[in-house]
This record gives sequence, structure tokens and C-alpha cells, in this order.
Amino acid sequence: MLERQLLLLIDGPRGSRPMYLTQAGAEMHDAMLPISMRGQEIILADLSSGEVEQLNLLLRRMLEKARELQPLENEANL
Repeated sequence: MLERQLLLLIDGPRGSRPMYLTQAGAEMHDAMLPISMRGQEIILADLSSGEVEQLNLLLRRMLEKARELQPLENEANL
């Protein structure tokens, strides 16, 4: 995405690297949004509202775990 100039990577505080969409990236996002939303509808179509809540909870936990592991991965690459 960086090579296609869809994202800008900025040096941030404490070594962070925030990413921002360029104008082209925002246009790509807007074009892809209806496709993504339709895909989500298809995936969730046969799930109850409780199952959707449970899926969202599990996905959030996975993201949290991935964030916890990220510093360990960065240390291993030193």
C-alpha cells in the first residue's frame, strides 16, 4: 500500500509510526466499502445476534493478544 501511495507513514511519538490514508487511499477505501459490507453480510447471515456478539468478542481478544505479542516480535528482530 505504501508503494502504491495509498498510505503515508509518519514518525510519531515514542517511536510509533502512525499511518494515514492518502487521497488515493481514501478513494480506494470508499470504492471497496460496499464490497466489504456485502461480504460481512454474507458471513454473518446465518448467525444469531448472540453469535455475532460472541464472534466480535473473540475477534477483539485476538487483536488484543496480537498487540501484546507485537513488542516481543520486534525484540526478536533486533
